[in-house]
Amino acid sequence: MNITTVIFFFLSSIVGYGAAKFFAGPRAGVEGRVRSWIFRIHGYYVHIHHWMWGSAALGLLLLMHFQNVFVYGLLTGITIQGLNYRNRFTIIYKM
Repeated sequence: MNITTVIFFFLSSIVGYGAAKFFAGPRAGVEGRVRSWIFRIHGYYVHIHHWMWGSAALGLLLLMHFQNVFVYGLLTGITIQGLNYRNRFTIIYKM
């Protein structure tokens, strides 16, 4: 891996972080520009946080041997930004 690739990954991570910050709510519990994925199932809410789908997408792409540093950087930035919320691990909760 060369320095250009590392810089490109770092810059695309910043873009991903900024995009997530722009579209997500300003703090936990506040609706953002894009609605959260919250589902009702048998009297419970299930919240699929953006750090969860970002991590899942990263893992899937790695398993598929996907070769795009920009996409990896974007998803890394999205995931890191999502882990900044205080409710980041509140996934299932009662209605």
